[in-house]
Amino acid sequence: MSVKRTPWVPHLYPTARRADHFDVYKSKTIGEVRVHDPYVWLERNTEETEAWTTAQEACTRKYLDQNPDRQNLEDDIRKNMNYAKFSAPSLRDDGRWYWYYNSGLQPQSTDDILVYKDHTEPEWFFGAEVSETDGKYLIMSVSKDTSRKNLLWIANLENDKIGENMQWDKIIDEFDASYSYIANDGPKFYFLTNKDAPQYKLVSVDISAPPEQRVWKEVIPEDKDAHLEDVLPVNHDKLAIVYKRNVKDEIYIYSTEGERLTRVAPDFVGAVNLNGRRSQAWFFATLTGFTNPGIVAQYDFSKKQEEQWSIYRTTILKGLIASDFEAQQVWYESKDGTKIPMFIVRHKDTKFDGTAPAIQYGYGGFTISINPFFSASMLTFLQRYGAVLAVPNIRGGGEFGEEWHLAGTRERKVNCFDDFIAATQYLIDNKYAAPGKVAINGGSNGGLLVAACVNRAPEGLIGAAVAEVGVLDLLKFADFTIGRAWTSDYGDPHDPQDFDFIYPISPLHNVPTDKVLPPTILLTADHDDRVVPLHSFKHAATLQHMLPHNPQPLLIRIDKKAGHGAGKSTDQRIKEAADNKECKQACSLSSCGRRLRGLAIPHQIVRLVDPDTKSLHPPKPLSAILESLVRNTSDKNRLTVELVSEKPEPIVKIINPAERYKQEKETKEKRKKSRVQEKEIQMTWGVASGDLEHKLKKARSELQDGNKVNIVYAPKKGQVLPPPAEMQRKIKEITSMLADVGQQWKPPVIERNNGVIYLRGLNKASE
Repeated sequence: MSVKRTPWVPHLYPTARRADHFDVYKSKTIGEVRVHDPYVWLERNTEETEAWTTAQEACTRKYLDQNPDRQNLEDDIRKNMNYAKFSAPSLRDDGRWYWYYNSGLQPQSTDDILVYKDHTEPEWFFGAEVSETDGKYLIMSVSKDTSRKNLLWIANLENDKIGENMQWDKIIDEFDASYSYIANDGPKFYFLTNKDAPQYKLVSVDISAPPEQRVWKEVIPEDKDAHLEDVLPVNHDKLAIVYKRNVKDEIYIYSTEGERLTRVAPDFVGAVNLNGRRSQAWFFATLTGFTNPGIVAQYDFSKKQEEQWSIYRTTILKGLIASDFEAQQVWYESKDGTKIPMFIVRHKDTKFDGTAPAIQYGYGGFTISINPFFSASMLTFLQRYGAVLAVPNIRGGGEFGEEWHLAGTRERKVNCFDDFIAATQYLIDNKYAAPGKVAINGGSNGGLLVAACVNRAPEGLIGAAVAEVGVLDLLKFADFTIGRAWTSDYGDPHDPQDFDFIYPISPLHNVPTDKVLPPTILLTADHDDRVVPLHSFKHAATLQHMLPHNPQPLLIRIDKKAGHGAGKSTDQRIKEAADNKECKQACSLSSCGRRLRGLAIPHQIVRLVDPDTKSLHPPKPLSAILESLVRNTSDKNRLTVELVSEKPEPIVKIINPAERYKQEKETKEKRKKSRVQEKEIQMTWGVASGDLEHKLKKARSELQDGNKVNIVYAPKKGQVLPPPAEMQRKIKEITSMLADVGQQWKPPVIERNNGVIYLRGLNKASE
């Protein structure tokens, strides 16, 4: 099925008041910097903000709901998401198998005991767990941001009474690396760490020794070519290990002494999640991938070697056939020559011939890896529209360890954007996707990625953009809720040195006005307390203000009573998925190749599209192009450009002569059948009295001839429309001036940018 396009004509978006507010920052290179923040009022939950968000949602819904295929897409997604989903089972010490569910918020226990607090460090995060095998130790991890560097403290529950006076053995008391508790044999502890090992290693230490005599030993050394992702103690003295090699998970069995014993499921390609306990002779592995909705397998040490690995349960889909899809991995070069891996997924009927639309998804931050994942809504879109899914594993993530992560942080954040833009170019150059038909998508940090790439990518490269709950105001992210913790990746905008690399990449502050932007929709939720909605609110208002004539829509979709992805009902998720995918359908018509009909384009620099080859001409001054064009043409099959001599700047109207000729012919035929004609007289607000008198005289003449006259009363460019009450008074005054020759045949209308009076000549009123 081909992608159905929703028509869009640039128009005035809901109005957003622009405040005269400036914030002051410090730059290391130029000193004090005053940054205009006209939409600062959208940071607060006020009646004005509520009115604006309601109007924006209505504008967006009007656009999305007029697509004739919208409901069909939602129905397909709903059908294909309706299948049984399950996790691996868990056997507890009481001999019962358990699974977990969330029944909602529960009353808080009054028996909770406080064991630690520190009011001097309000930005610290605490996490704790009890040692599994003996229940003897309480292990506490302390973090201060999202860098994953942490402190590690241990308390002996046998020696101390549980409470605030517990004695903590601060075995790691500096934020120098990441440490995760894996297991312990009495006082001998095992930790997963990236200390001097960017790809991680497993180490052990005996905490019964005095701190100065403790020796840290490598149990499993770092593998330079693979990221040590997970370690699960099983079968008393064994370790189930997951390595991530080239973004594909591998399962191994090791001894607790560090000896590699065997590899499990060597043919599997995808992501792995392990589940088991050290006291049990088996563990479960949940296997997923782009074409695999979920397989739960069991490894049982008590069985014969050839029977140890078995499939416990396979997810059965109802509306999709997973085997109809295929995934592959390619490598491409980024701007600086770095090799980047990318997964490409398609339905087997989709050809790589340069005609397919594509969805390109990315994240690139906070050491989060984008592993192969299963999405029923995504596969529904691929199957329905013959599209391609591309997932580049750009820098900033954790796919290749800490060095890969750091290469996409702070002053190196631009590497993420370069990687993502290079992926789009690779898809087009190698015919995986059609030019102008790649829709980019990402959420949270990925929303920042999408918005930044829209700003930075060459015009026409991106076909559409969907930025979900994005961090878009990089000068203020640290001032709200948990945002302060993100400075490890983004830098601190209140630090003069960091400001100098943050400001040039902040999406909100770098919206381009010299190019056409692709169809763009921002997704947010009014109760998101992680990436607060002000980011999307202010960015949408800025886009719409700076690019009111952009030929493609710049919209925002706002979920009411929802948060940062969590707390949404299944129905909400299905509707959001349908809206998300529908916006991406717009990429089937690229902005650079679209023909604008009857629209004023007030730009100093323009680019023309050749009607025959569809090639995009280089940017040229509008005045130079006008000099080479004739005002009218008899060619009714081509687009022509007509100069409209209005001051103070030239305006081009791109029209379709064939359509205009057809309309004129139809109008003449109508006039032959009826003596009542309809004409429109436009009057401009604030014109000289002589000009107004001339227009009234012309309107009077038309009415005396028995014609219908629609008078559009509108402000001139740059002028402000009067209040509605004043408009009503003026319309009434004009109607009175013409009452002797015409009468209203339709009530007057006062819209956002004009007022319209509908009159008919008195001597034809009976016709």
